Amino acid sequence: MVRAKEKKEEEEEEEGEGKGKGKGKGEGKGKGKGKGKGKGILIQDMGFEGYEEIADWIVEGYSTMLHEIDFQLPPEQPAVLIIAPVGVGSFAQAVVPHYKNPPSSLSPSSSQKQQQTTKVMSVESDTAACLYESLRSNSILTLSTPVPTIMGGMGCGTVSSTARPILKRGIDASVAISDWEAHLASQKLKDLGVEDVGPCGAASTAALLRLTTKGGEDKERLGLTGESTVVLCSPGIGEREAKGKGEVEIARFVMQWLEHRDIDTHWIEPTAGRPSLIGVAKWKGGGKSLMLNGHLDTVTLAGYEGGPFSGEVKERKLYGRGAADMTSGIAAMLLVTAAGYFLVELDRYARKLTGGTEDDGGMGKPSVHASTIKGGEEPASYPAKCVITVERRTVAGEAVESVTREIEELCEYAEKNIPGGGDLDYEVKTTFSRNPFEISREHPLVATLGEKTKTITGREARKMAEAFWTNCALLSDAGIPAIIYGPHGEDLHFKEKWASLDSVERVSRTLGSMIEVFCG
Repeated sequence: MVRAKEKKEEEEEEEGEGKGKGKGKGEGKGKGKGKGKGKGILIQDMGFEGYEEIADWIVEGYSTMLHEIDFQLPPEQPAVLIIAPVGVGSFAQAVVPHYKNPPSSLSPSSSQKQQQTTKVMSVESDTAACLYESLRSNSILTLSTPVPTIMGGMGCGTVSSTARPILKRGIDASVAISDWEAHLASQKLKDLGVEDVGPCGAASTAALLRLTTKGGEDKERLGLTGESTVVLCSPGIGEREAKGKGEVEIARFVMQWLEHRDIDTHWIEPTAGRPSLIGVAKWKGGGKSLMLNGHLDTVTLAGYEGGPFSGEVKERKLYGRGAADMTSGIAAMLLVTAAGYFLVELDRYARKLTGGTEDDGGMGKPSVHASTIKGGEEPASYPAKCVITVERRTVAGEAVESVTREIEELCEYAEKNIPGGGDLDYEVKTTFSRNPFEISREHPLVATLGEKTKTITGREARKMAEAFWTNCALLSDAGIPAIIYGPHGEDLHFKEKWASLDSVERVSRTLGSMIEVFCG
């Protein structure tokens, strides 16, 4: 995600160049001593319309650190590259004019040499990469709901109004890094004896590691060699975000994973702790749209044998709660999405593989079971009522009304035929219902997946029905044809779960081949 910015002379001049504001961690409010009650002075380094002067003063103050850097560097070895972290961009705003228009305090020769050679690169968290995305689209963007990042004060999602024009014209390259890269960089610094910088403080190091290991042409365009002097600016240590509840934490991880691979994401959270995450990879082939759908939640840990969070791998099987249902499927989707998007962006073709055979299956019969039975308040008392929750799994052609009537008939039978049943007072309520789902075996989606499964595995695809309910029914209700497909595993809702890693790889390759044909 390194993007070297090409400057255009015809680029329209923007107002507000001079000083700017940016990422501000210090959002302190100082009380004023004026006569008016409740009045105060806002002190922060991010500028916006109507609040510019104080933020400008703070940006000027940042230049003190830059002067210190100048005096510590040997005149004959000026910085070739300055890497500056960006939250709202205030510090980077101070860096750009300092190194693009060196201060007169430097010696003439040093000043001239610095102006000719120094490049400036910005680094952001890839889930709040507002500057990076703004440079790519050549427009001003604000990320209204950035996903929290371990890089503390860098998760701002907006760039200071007066920083924008300066950064747009003065930044030579922009990079967005993941939380994982920041973590690895902080560990690298720790190994080198630089303690307690934290992931936010290690962001510039992570950017340099990316540039030197994967930069390629970008490294050459920035004029970097093995002898180059690179200055890493650090925002310091910041507090980390607390972990979210429900599926929030894993949803954040998936969103960061997608954002890091330049895949558009959308976060929807109508119920706190139960977010839905949408990633959109925009293909260029002009074909059909294809959704890879899955869920991040798992069933309860009660009764699970072994370590539910161990992730232990035995004989190429991954064990843990949710391994089969359905984190392994999510992993396969992520792999094929990233790989496919990468191939499309590079106009590469997916390689062709050979393939396989399995059986047919029917929808099967409906089923019913009592999920929970609750009654009474204490052992010494007779319960006044008993509540039985029944799960009735329906098949295509059945309606909620007919199924409800079946349960009522069971109660009527008990009332008439069981001793004491005449005193039975019952009420049947439908608390939750979802339509069953079925798709034709001749549907093009089914046919394409079957063909690609055979190509990859060498066996015929086995088409079968399952008794459990899935999101396919919701998609079908919305007019979207769907298929249940994923890695092989066992004991979906029982004491131990596992998923075959070999199957995860095959599923990922099959989906990739299918996407190439189906989406164009």
